[in-house]
Amino acid sequence: MKKPSRPIRIADLLSHTSGMRNDPQGAMRDLYHTMDHTLADAVKEFAKEPLEFEPGTHWLYSNPGIATLGRIIEVVFGQSYESSSRRACLQPLQMNDTFFYPPADKLDRIAIVYMPKDGKLVRAGGDILGGDPAAYRTGAKYSAPEFGLFSTAEDLSHFVKMILNHGMWKEPAFSHC
Repeated sequence: MKKPSRPIRIADLLSHTSGMRNDPQGAMRDLYHTMDHTLADAVKEFAKEPLEFEPGTHWLYSNPGIATLGRIIEVVFGQSYESSSRRACLQPLQMNDTFFYPPADKLDRIAIVYMPKDGKLVRAGGDILGGDPAAYRTGAKYSAPEFGLFSTAEDLSHFVKMILNHGMWKEPAFSHC
């Protein structure tokens, strides 16, 4: 494995120009189905994989790159990615129906994933992101910053409104006269 000419930067991770490939390889090949490693352990393994290209030189969507950003957030905030996300994003946006690991009283509201097979729709099995969708990631260790949230249309509308309003979700409590 050749050492890159410069370190991967946070901007590279955010813009998918890190050189990290999209799907984990090696020891983490099955991670997205088994969800059996912590984010910290997964990112350590991602760092061992060769880059597809020099950081900053090309674009390639990278799930491990997003996971690495999640791990950086854990280290900076000193708490799990799930807790940091809840405190910094989900709570301020009042996204109260958004979870990495949905509680039992919300499971009956989650749509099961179906896939086409032989011209019919069949329930997806354990070979999709997150494993068996009917298991709702029960017992999972991996938070999956790159795909791991369960949410509702209402909660997602809060996030989209914040993006469309350049970082503001609700109008300030006062108005200009």
